[in-house]
Amino acid sequence: MNRPSPVKTDNFFLLIFRALRDRRVPIALRIASHNVTLVALALVIYAVVMGLQFKQAMHEQADALGQSLTTQTATSATELLVSNDILSLNVLLNNLTKNPLVAHAAIYSVDNRILAEAGQRPKNNLLGETEGVYQTKITFQDVTAGHLRISLDMNQFEQPMTISLQSMGILGAILLALALALSLRLGRNITTPLLQLRVWLREPDPYTPAINRQDEIGDLARQLHTRLAPPAPEPEPEPEPEYDENDDEAQDDEPAFEVRNLRDTQFDEAPAVAAPKAAPRQAISAEEDENDDEDPFADLRDTASEVPATVAKVQPAKPKASQPSAVLAVQLGAQEQLRRLPRARLMELLERYRDCLNQAASLYQSELHTLNDGSTLMLFHSEDSGDDYLTNAICCGELLR
Repeated sequence: MNRPSPVKTDNFFLLIFRALRDRRVPIALRIASHNVTLVALALVIYAVVMGLQFKQAMHEQADALGQSLTTQTATSATELLVSNDILSLNVLLNNLTKNPLVAHAAIYSVDNRILAEAGQRPKNNLLGETEGVYQTKITFQDVTAGHLRISLDMNQFEQPMTISLQSMGILGAILLALALALSLRLGRNITTPLLQLRVWLREPDPYTPAINRQDEIGDLARQLHTRLAPPAPEPEPEPEPEYDENDDEAQDDEPAFEVRNLRDTQFDEAPAVAAPKAAPRQAISAEEDENDDEDPFADLRDTASEVPATVAKVQPAKPKASQPSAVLAVQLGAQEQLRRLPRARLMELLERYRDCLNQAASLYQSELHTLNDGSTLMLFHSEDSGDDYLTNAICCGELLR
């Protein structure tokens, strides 16, 4: 299938280099430059407007603060100036300059001599003017006793505006990058099909690029396809598989499937043999335990071996009257300490625990039952021990404890 060769999309720097070399501006670069210029112009206008508003608000705040400080300080310094208490005036001005918004404060006499001063004098700007300077007269009984001059630190007022402009600059750079990326993508989406159509026009084939687009480029591609595209080749028929006689011979050699007669009696199941009757429960005494140390189940094997091969007729057992029994529950203590032991040590302790239970059960003629949680139930029946079953249960419990 002969398809047009794909056209590689260029990046922004290659677009600028080719535009300078060929002295022509491609569509993608033109769209990107227009969008970036518009976004940058909008951001600059917005920054200028916001800066003017910030500056106006800053001057209003500085004027209100400067007038308030000069009025309060002049009132406090009137009596000190009349009494010629220069030390107290210096202390008053030092306390005033501790405010980070106040850079310099000074009190002048009537003949413009400095009586008290605190802080650092502000520097003049490029025009020789000093911003943030506020002064007022100190009067006593309608007589001018001196002048008070306070200089505010305008950098402290401009700091919020500077931070806001920096944040705005970062956001503006992000917006410019997004505008550039989206513009280049839009330009490539327009120029790439045109370049593919240019390559296709050199050797037209049935597969025209951009024929499925629903815009002007798609209309152009469909018109070019109608006029210049050759007819699509018909698909070649698939060749039929060759017939081989050896396959039929191999199939004949295979054994045929045989359907058996389901009524044949050989498929019937043999009648189930009745299970032998379970041996009755026998109590284990301590004397038998001592005689048969090597094989504690010797009596059971002898009894089982003496069972005749012929199956006797099963007779229904007569119901027995209920006999009183005693139950002793046994469980290991200190479970948390046991879990901390090594596995080998824990298995050794469990083996000794089981041996003790078995010896106690055989000694006091009881029945052992192990529960899911690891605890053990010991049953003492009156039919095994007679009237001593309660005594055996109490003695066994004391022994195990």
